[in-house]
Amino acid sequence: MKFILYGLTQTDINFDKHIETIILDKDYHLRVYSADGVLLVRSDEYYGHDPRLIDIGVKGFDLTPQGEPVHYRGRLLLARNGKKRFLLVPRNHRLGGALLSGMVVVNSGSLVILGINKEGFAKVYETKRQKGYIAAYQITGAPKTGNRKIHVAIVQPGSFLEKGKSAIFTYDWVS
Repeated sequence: MKFILYGLTQTDINFDKHIETIILDKDYHLRVYSADGVLLVRSDEYYGHDPRLIDIGVKGFDLTPQGEPVHYRGRLLLARNGKKRFLLVPRNHRLGGALLSGMVVVNSGSLVILGINKEGFAKVYETKRQKGYIAAYQITGAPKTGNRKIHVAIVQPGSFLEKGKSAIFTYDWVS
């Protein structure tokens, strides 16, 4: 398995006082591993898929091969709102979907909010698809006040004839 950056987080999903590891795998599916490394679930849903590349590996040592560029997996963000827990996952929709799995042309993006409960994850909300890919997102505001906002940065890369565009969307998090 390729080394995964940004697409990894840990939490106690099923409230049994054991920490599970959540990742986006190399095929952009959400996976949950138990504390002892056993695969508990692999989603059928397709998440992540950022068209940007990041260089990985160690440079400067003769015995260590140079890292090759790999695609971002997408950042996973654990959040609380009141007593409820959530996992925020980017969903960048590829041109051609699963038919062209090797092609990384993202035509639209949305942010998925998954509720965490004793049974695992349940989709609570998905933002409207926006043209471009989700480059970043963050939650602001205190969880106890109810005045939380989700900020999502979308990037629409330019083409040969037109410039790229960026936009920031802000959503009120109403519990």
